[in-house]
Amino acid sequence: MPQELVEKGRVLDNFYIPTRYPSGHPEGAPFEHYGPLQSEEAMRCP
Repeated sequence: MPQELVEKGRVLDNFYIPTRYPSGHPEGAPFEHYGPLQSEEAMRCP
């Protein structure tokens, strides 16, 4: 497995559970914890 692909997978892992489940963060709804910067970061990992 290419190391670059592994690193991109790690970035995307940070968005998987916390963005889909209301209890993924200790406080607030998931949409309150993510904004344009996080979206751009995830989009750079095709």
